Amino acid sequence: MDARILLGTGAALAVLGYGIGTHLHHSAPQIIEMGVIAGLGTGIVMAIVPIMIIEVVTPEEQALANGVQTLGQGVAQIVVSQLAFVVMAQHGAVLKGTQFYLDAGFTNGLWLVVGCVAVGAGLVALIPRSKRLDEVEVGQAA
Repeated sequence: MDARILLGTGAALAVLGYGIGTHLHHSAPQIIEMGVIAGLGTGIVMAIVPIMIIEVVTPEEQALANGVQTLGQGVAQIVVSQLAFVVMAQHGAVLKGTQFYLDAGFTNGLWLVVGCVAVGAGLVALIPRSKRLDEVEVGQAA
């Protein structure tokens, strides 16, 4: 199967999960539902990206490329998470030193995440077709 299809599917599931969360985040079962769907999508994305790198990078550079990809993915997740909390704090209150987020804060923070993931999902269409995994030359680590 084309790895781009799996990447797009994972991104679409993440958009769906977080999108559900923008409206349904008022109870534990709703948060769990959002987490299962978004988590499945995010897991697919995180699993398929190293495979896509193996498909396009020479065996000598596969470890380096996957390391850089992991670093970039981690930084992006941290930046988006922090931005989401900044957005959430705009609709919140501090009581006795503890930050509480209002419903609008959760909604807006999740919309920010949905937007970022949707941009990533759209960028999947720009990825050129590569060799299939069974056609690539891999190094000793594989």
